Amino acid sequence: MKIQIDQTLHGYQNGHQLLMSSSPLSSEAKKTLLVQSDLSGSNIDDGFKVYISGYPLATHYAFSKTWYADEMKRPGCVWTHTLLIQFSDLGKIPDLDQLLAYFVRPLKDEYGDYSMPILFEKDEFKNSSTFFDNYLNAKPLLTALYDYPEKTIICPAYNSMDFEKDIVQVWSNQWPRLRRNFSFCTGSLNLKIIDGAEFDFQIVPARNISSIEKQSLNCYTINKENDQIEDKWSDLFRNSSKNKLRKFLWFYGSDIKGLRRNYKPLLELFMFSNIKDSPFFSINKLVSEVFEDNEGLLIKKEVYNDGQLFNFEEKDLLHYFASQINTDNNINISERLLNAVKSGKITIDEFIDFYFSFGPELISQNIWNTISIEPSEIINLILRDSRLISVFSKKIPEIATNYKTWKLPNAIQLQLIEVLENSINVNWEKIIQSILESKSSILFHLLRNNDPRLYYLIKICNNNKFINCSADVVSLVFNNKTVLKDFIRKNVEILSEQFCCKIFQNLNYHHLHSINLDSSQWIIIYKKINDDHTRIFASCALLSFGFNRKISNPAPIISACFNDVYNFAKNSKINYNEWQMIPIDAFEQDDQDTLSSFFSYLFAPKKPDVPSWDYCELLIRTLVNKFIKFRWPLNYFVDSLKTFETTKSAFSYALAFKKGRKFLKDILVNTDKRKITVSRDQIELVNYLRREL
Repeated sequence: MKIQIDQTLHGYQNGHQLLMSSSPLSSEAKKTLLVQSDLSGSNIDDGFKVYISGYPLATHYAFSKTWYADEMKRPGCVWTHTLLIQFSDLGKIPDLDQLLAYFVRPLKDEYGDYSMPILFEKDEFKNSSTFFDNYLNAKPLLTALYDYPEKTIICPAYNSMDFEKDIVQVWSNQWPRLRRNFSFCTGSLNLKIIDGAEFDFQIVPARNISSIEKQSLNCYTINKENDQIEDKWSDLFRNSSKNKLRKFLWFYGSDIKGLRRNYKPLLELFMFSNIKDSPFFSINKLVSEVFEDNEGLLIKKEVYNDGQLFNFEEKDLLHYFASQINTDNNINISERLLNAVKSGKITIDEFIDFYFSFGPELISQNIWNTISIEPSEIINLILRDSRLISVFSKKIPEIATNYKTWKLPNAIQLQLIEVLENSINVNWEKIIQSILESKSSILFHLLRNNDPRLYYLIKICNNNKFINCSADVVSLVFNNKTVLKDFIRKNVEILSEQFCCKIFQNLNYHHLHSINLDSSQWIIIYKKINDDHTRIFASCALLSFGFNRKISNPAPIISACFNDVYNFAKNSKINYNEWQMIPIDAFEQDDQDTLSSFFSYLFAPKKPDVPSWDYCELLIRTLVNKFIKFRWPLNYFVDSLKTFETTKSAFSYALAFKKGRKFLKDILVNTDKRKITVSRDQIELVNYLRREL
């Protein structure tokens, strides 16, 4: 069986860069290798001009050697030769220190040797009989790495070679999953970091120790006192068969996460496997506390399913099963109980005790119904065994209003939804509130395709002012337009400011029109919009509704929006698409018209044609023409002109043609009758208008 190891060479050539590679590299690998192959710190130390490093990439393990390039004129230049070992091959090399012989320091401009991968036959790698060449030298490293698995291990030294062979042999004695996750450097001039995480093990110049300790977020520094620590697990490397221990690690570590914290427990389990009467409760405590539910299944099978690795008393196992509700450990317990009785391993009385102490599948529905259990405890029980959902089906509507219910695994949530769909007296509003609070994605499974229960979600979002509502929840609300429109129509008065803003942020012109609100309802919503950017679109859309008579009684909404649209236009805030919504009607003059006699210094004559860029004048003329054409109430026209500027412009335009002058006369008549109220800004203009007409 051949093993292919690719290689790269990095060095200085107009900056530190990749000089040669035996295979194509991903962009991420290139980036990581470039950083890690550079000098490990800014200040070179004579004892650390050559050092090795190891760290994982996406699909390969990078094992490298770095040499300080004294021959380069530029200070700080290095050569780094990296061996790229596929993860699948990493466990096939028994002793990784054999790879040290394949590192070659390059000659400048002679890089051809690094362009081809290195090929090995698996049998070429020898398997030594001992774990370490110098166990006493390696022991402090072992103790630090595995007694403090969550910390970065800092090892002070005067030379990068002091512990080079030891750390590579420590690496070699890890099972493959841990090998490929382990990171180390024998020449860390500064703290070594990869992807935001500190290297597991770093040999540093003794004089730099204080500085590097300050750089680390969580480190442990090896000192001479470590040599005096006595522990049984590390002595395994001196007293055990290397092949036997590695076979154990390779097999039982194959489904355990490659983390340093799992190494010491595996060694302790190895020790227990060599004891005649294996202590079940000690082993169970170790397995249950260290390994997560979905890992260590091979070792768990040995512990809980009649494996051959340990020698347990059946009574201890049954006591354990009787105290658990973990389904992973309860497979075939009833059969096991029966077999234990038949074989005389337990008495009948003990069997009855176990029967009533264990497992939902052995407990009848009637027994459960007589037990008073708090809703929070029911949630915990369902988490342990989802089969209990059927047992507690009548209580599901109650616990569904607790947000913790919707923190359960998604598969369990789906089962709960199925029960709720077939239940009566379900408070869906409270349930949806709980789901929303838990941030469970089950919400999107429950509410889709304009489900009527979306009404509750929309109500909750409105009441909460969309606080803590994710973008996905907002999309769910506004994508189900049938229910959304129904809610808006029924609740205009109580819509929150945030909801009113989101109506215009998430619905287009046609969807807004299809809500089918009248002018007074749109005014209520419009007045609640407190965001300028949203208000621009909203004012243009609503003014368009009015001008186009897309809503009943359009004059009030025109009065409410016109001045805002005018000011936005004046300040060049209206974009092209927003402007296109507004139906411009700027040409309503009579055929026979004499203009000059109707103007004073206050009302200047206006040109018949208006350039397309003059949004303000176009708006004024459209306002005048629409009110004349459709004979809308005059008070809304005057109210639309809220400033001296707009009033003057509108009057000047209307004076220029007969229908306009008649329109203005009607305004004066209604003003005199007090049917129209003019503002202070408009009084002077109305008085001048009276003189003109």
